[in-house]
Amino acid sequence: MRNIFVLSVIAVLTSCGAGESSDDPDANTNEVVPGEPVNPEEMTDDTQTVAAIDLCEGSTATVRFREDMTLSNHAVGVDYVVTCSMQFLDGRLTIESGTEVVFGSAASLRITDDSEIRALGGYDGAIRTSPSIVFRGDSESGQPSWNGLSIGSASVDNYLENVEIRDAGFQPISSIFFPSGPSSLLLNNRLTIKGLTIENSGGHGLYLGGEAVFGQLQDVVIGETARHPLLLPTFIAATQLTENKGNIVFTSSSTDNFQSVGLENLYLDAGLLGGRSNYVFEDHGIPYFSYSGIAVNGEAAISINSGVDFIVAAGKKFRSGVGSGARIAIAGTSAEPVTFRGAEPIAGFWDGLEYRTRTSLNKIDHVVIEDAVNGIYLANQFTQVVSVTVNDSLINNTSACGIGMVQNAGTNLVTSGNTYTNNGQGDMSDPLCLGNFVE
Repeated sequence: MRNIFVLSVIAVLTSCGAGESSDDPDANTNEVVPGEPVNPEEMTDDTQTVAAIDLCEGSTATVRFREDMTLSNHAVGVDYVVTCSMQFLDGRLTIESGTEVVFGSAASLRITDDSEIRALGGYDGAIRTSPSIVFRGDSESGQPSWNGLSIGSASVDNYLENVEIRDAGFQPISSIFFPSGPSSLLLNNRLTIKGLTIENSGGHGLYLGGEAVFGQLQDVVIGETARHPLLLPTFIAATQLTENKGNIVFTSSSTDNFQSVGLENLYLDAGLLGGRSNYVFEDHGIPYFSYSGIAVNGEAAISINSGVDFIVAAGKKFRSGVGSGARIAIAGTSAEPVTFRGAEPIAGFWDGLEYRTRTSLNKIDHVVIEDAVNGIYLANQFTQVVSVTVNDSLINNTSACGIGMVQNAGTNLVTSGNTYTNNGQGDMSDPLCLGNFVE
């Protein structure tokens, strides 16, 4: 027999004013414990259509929960209303199929510490069942109005199945250790996703921290977002996101720079994600926007496959750094070249591709590089010979060279079939600064 819990609230007296939210564990909080269970078989028809249960009992502060709770599809329409910042510190939050939760202005749901979430919306074979679990805002205008779902607990059982998150990303979720922009779903630990729709976000759709780990990532649809539909560390984009190509679909009709996979964090090396040595970027149908640039060190490798489009922030570069084996291999095709461009179409906006290693695997095929200082730069550090091969590529709108280098004697550059246009410097006769000609 399923129990539906009616909640009772035990107030904790503090010096904070009523209704003020706080992240101090001892400030302005309510502790919530389950009340007497209600037997659904004893509910009348009138009970089935009464107003949704207010999980915060009118509080707009941070309300903390420390015991198991089950939310069920017990009413016609909305089942629960949330007016506070709900934070689970312990216990399991189970949400059953068809449950609809409406969040008031600036409300949120946070899974932290030793708690876990099990949202069990259900599937019929490979198709999501109807109705799904719905988290949405209460704004009559339809504008994003609540702060979203945050998952920071380390439970391997954190699970979202057939869940819709709508109208979130109103403002950042308050967090001492995880500052972020507004997001519909904020993840900085473990989560399995099978069936998730994010729609009408006032900020990012899904924002991942450096500790984020996916147990499974399947059937994810991210629609309209005011900022990036997906913002995550670069090393996760080049590993877990790549391994789940096709499992995330982006459906926004917008075309501005924010409609891209946002990338943060600079370094890629063998010490990340259990000793990864190869980081692969795949085309997911929208560009990547790199805020930090990329540096690959040691024996690690970056592989960039056909169709990938990078937008790069001001002053940043992609660098094959120290170590004899560090490399950047870019494999575009004539039909699907790889593209690198500045966030603004200004010559010299970003620093370009920089190579410092001698491996023969530093190879560039069918690449378009625009808006850089030097499209490609060979930096001969510590008298080490630098090796790069560039074929069938276009290097356009640079403030300096198409391909530049420190000194010809310290480089092994092989080029063929390239076009250099609108370069600030260089010509075919200058071996240290190629530019403004067609091979």
